[in-house]
Amino acid sequence: MKARKFLSRSALNIAALIVFVCSAFPVYWMVNTSFLPASAIKGDTVHMWPDEFTLRNYSTARDGGFLSALKVSLSATGITLVVALLFAFMAALALSRFKFRSRKSIIVLVLVIQMIPAEALIISTFRVLDGWYATNTILGLSGVYIAMVLPFTIWTLRGFVNGVPADLEEAAMIDGCSRSGAFWRITFPLLAPASSPRACSRSSRRGTSSCSPW
Repeated sequence: MKARKFLSRSALNIAALIVFVCSAFPVYWMVNTSFLPASAIKGDTVHMWPDEFTLRNYSTARDGGFLSALKVSLSATGITLVVALLFAFMAALALSRFKFRSRKSIIVLVLVIQMIPAEALIISTFRVLDGWYATNTILGLSGVYIAMVLPFTIWTLRGFVNGVPADLEEAAMIDGCSRSGAFWRITFPLLAPASSPRACSRSSRRGTSSCSPW
């Protein structure tokens, strides 16, 4: 029995190692190639390590406008992150805490939208951006990113909001908080990945059974 268990665990460890190597190798190959000259990259010889080490590729990327492109990418990513999280949190709260007509239809619609291939929307997206004079702009790019990630973000955050008991918000409203105040003071801190473990650990040290921040 122990031998079978040992063999099973060893097989799982070997499979996990193979998966890790297959996942990490493309990253290693990208970094390795960045330190090779163009002649070595285009040649027939396979270089498993940077035996012809050079930093010319990095200087070429820097002189070719890499920093300005990185600035655009970081700006679009930051705008997308803030706006998508803000609207997704409000939508997830509405779908989880309120009962209204067509609520289930909206939830299904959010799921169905994720199944639409992004390639099928390229022409219509470009025509919309062109009509708004938003092509080749950070705001236009951010708007496309927000529209792409918002359904998935709403669907994901809805599960987290459902995991927080509504009784906590109701108790806060009984003590004098408004509905929005109860959300921002009670629910929102528990949704933060860093806050929830600390709140749970504090409650366990106190001998209580809840994660309430009271």
